Amino acid sequence: MKANFGRIDPPKTTETTKGPKIMTISVSLVRKLDRMPPDLRDILLAVIEEMAQYRQAAVSKEEFGELKSIVADLASAVRDLAEAPEAHGTARQRTR
Repeated sequence: MKANFGRIDPPKTTETTKGPKIMTISVSLVRKLDRMPPDLRDILLAVIEEMAQYRQAAVSKEEFGELKSIVADLASAVRDLAEAPEAHGTARQRTR
């Protein structure tokens, strides 16, 4: 079971086009954090927030695969455009 932070202040959320990103942690972790001294809890929550931000910024394998596909399509289009003037020039020479 996942829960938002309950009584503990949650890390900042960031708005995206898909809605707010809210980090969730388990209820058992919330209970453990509630028993910690406030200064240690704040440090641990800061570390958890940093990890969540890093994870959001990381590129997934799926996203990387999509990017590779787009780059391959663009490379093919550029190659076709580079070959087009050569084919056009050859055709012009035959018609003269």
